[in-house]
Amino acid sequence: MHDDIRSIKECDPAGAPALGLALLSGPLGGVIHRVSHWLWRRKLRLPARILSQVARFYTGVDIHPAR
Repeated sequence: MHDDIRSIKECDPAGAPALGLALLSGPLGGVIHRVSHWLWRRKLRLPARILSQVARFYTGVDIHPAR
């Protein structure tokens, strides 16, 4: 989880504090992104994009499944 938070801080243009990332959208967004990325790599592009948009709605974090 430490690596996930560090990675988010490096890539996040808003520069949210680490505690906020750990307690709010970071872990949920990361888990959903991993599932969405898994779908994307298996050429299930539409379900991957739908899942990423659902995650964006709940977490406010928009991570494209191909990334």
